[in-house]
Amino acid sequence: LEFKNFGAATSERTRKQAARKLARLTTTCSMVVVTGMTATTATKTTITNAPSSSSQWRTSCTVAPHPEMVRWSGHLNFKSILLSLMFLDRLLYATATAVVSGGSSTTIGGSIMFKNVCLGGTFDGIHAGHKLLFNEATRVCKERLVVGVTDGQMIRNKILWELIMPVEERIKGVRDYLHTINPNLTYQIVPITDLYGPTITDKELECIVVSEETVKGANKINEARKDKSWPELAVHVVDLIQDTNKTNEEAMKRLREKKVSSSLLRVQKLGTIMNPPIPNNNIPKHPYLIGLTGGIASGKTAIGRYLETKGFGYINYDLLGHKTYQDTNSPVYKEIVDYFGEGILNETTKQIDRASLGKIVFSDKEKLEKLNSIVWPAIFKLADEQIEELKVKHDVIILENALLVESEQVKRVHQVWTAIVPPEEAIKRQMESRGLSREDAEKRVNSQTDNATRVKTSNAVFCTLWEPEFTHKQVDKCVQELKVKYL
Repeated sequence: LEFKNFGAATSERTRKQAARKLARLTTTCSMVVVTGMTATTATKTTITNAPSSSSQWRTSCTVAPHPEMVRWSGHLNFKSILLSLMFLDRLLYATATAVVSGGSSTTIGGSIMFKNVCLGGTFDGIHAGHKLLFNEATRVCKERLVVGVTDGQMIRNKILWELIMPVEERIKGVRDYLHTINPNLTYQIVPITDLYGPTITDKELECIVVSEETVKGANKINEARKDKSWPELAVHVVDLIQDTNKTNEEAMKRLREKKVSSSLLRVQKLGTIMNPPIPNNNIPKHPYLIGLTGGIASGKTAIGRYLETKGFGYINYDLLGHKTYQDTNSPVYKEIVDYFGEGILNETTKQIDRASLGKIVFSDKEKLEKLNSIVWPAIFKLADEQIEELKVKHDVIILENALLVESEQVKRVHQVWTAIVPPEEAIKRQMESRGLSREDAEKRVNSQTDNATRVKTSNAVFCTLWEPEFTHKQVDKCVQELKVKYL
């Protein structure tokens, strides 16, 4: 990126255009060298808030989203820039090392190259760490690069795996990026559901590109190939964090942070309206109704109560459900007792014992559906009455309904917000808060719709796995976006 006649007198419009262009380049390039301007000049002209320094090379520029890829070269001529690029190439990629244990390789310009190379990963959003892996893979590959994109059970242990993009989208992102850096190779990009993927079905593969963290996986792959009497793969290790050179310390620190950026990107999605709502013309625009849902022990009630403190109306469908059969003379009470028997009644008060009823319905899906069919109509009637009361004082009303999706009440709200926690956390919370055995807690969790299905129907997602303050930040962020864009 070359700047000409750029200084403090440059117009604000030109400065903004330059800043946008620099930010855009950092999303599509592995490295951006800025010539005609030093980091100091950039700071003074508001291109970036990089700290001023007389140092010619800056690695602490904070241009989003990939500042570690920006290098300030000042007023260098063309020859100097080429030499600088060669130096930077060594600085950023020299830590990649090839451990050759097999394969038919060729040495070109000092680099070992292979006809058929492979690598694998989740690739949920192409970030700086992915770019380094892909750059190395294309550099050691002469003809065909095979990329395995993990799916199925392989992604289920990752943080917030429910927010991981569909495998088709991730494959497209990988293909698009690879074609931008080297359109001359043949790319075979496939979903994989185990560690091995094409490595044990494609004998022609010669080299696998991995990070230091995934070397063990490469060793297991070679053991499997050895069992088939196939040549072992050369293991090309890309070490992203080994360089501790003081002049590049900040860049290395950021690369360390980038190692978990896929997970961080998913965390950053929490509390954002990821899927803009489709206008619902079947319900009035006022009040604005938000369906708040989630599984057992997902923290949805805590979120609902917090939203109530923000000035929103709040209706808890679970509490309404209790009301429908609390009165021993109500039609709902009589129908439930007729179906489930008097064994669910408290011997003293003759009221329905929720624990006894829960033990029955969470062990039998058919009986759970029967209970829902009895109480839902009465709950919806009570909810409509409360909405009429609350809309006088509130423009937005939160409808907390654990069965929002199952009861097809999605069509009665403007947006769906969902709270999630991992199943194991939900089981743990049930055991601690209700004194349930692990078996009973598992039955309750397994009887409900899974998180991934809920997320697909949601406009916004929250996760209450961490401290309450972080949950509140997620909610505050979502409320702000709601007010700015939809109210």
